[in-house]
Amino acid sequence: LVHPAAFVVALALATYLHMLLGEMIPKNMALADPVRAALWLGPPLVALTRALGPVISGVNAVANGVLRLL
Repeated sequence: LVHPAAFVVALALATYLHMLLGEMIPKNMALADPVRAALWLGPPLVALTRALGPVISGVNAVANGVLRLL
C-alpha cells in the first residue's frame, strides 16, 4: 500500500494542477482575449455538439420516460 503521507501529497498536487491548468489558466486566457478564445473554441464545440446530438437525444428520451413513470 501507499504511504499515507505520499497519498496526501499526491492528491494535493493533483488537485493544485487541476485547478491551475484546468480552470484558472483557461479562464484567464478567455477573459484576456474573449474573441480569440471564441474563434478558437467554437468549431470544436460545434463538432462535438453535432457528434453527440443523437446520444443526448437518446438520454433525454430515457429521462423523460422515467419521469412519466413517476
